[in-house]
Amino acid sequence: RSSDLAKRLAALAKKFDIDILLENMPAVYRRTMASRFYPLHDDTKSLPLFIPFLKKYDLGFNLDISHAFL
Repeated sequence: RSSDLAKRLAALAKKFDIDILLENMPAVYRRTMASRFYPLHDDTKSLPLFIPFLKKYDLGFNLDISHAFL
């Protein structure tokens, strides 16, 4: 599902000529109801995998260092 959402966001970014930024969110912080409907894609669970995921869809990211496990 995350890749479907990334595709839609990429299309919107292109259509409106804007940059869309996503935020890294490790699974430990995603214990919410939203997780059931929008499960984390494996590529978004760790920062080294998150960056190529974003590049694939030409999206940017906001790095919140309060939960970045570098």
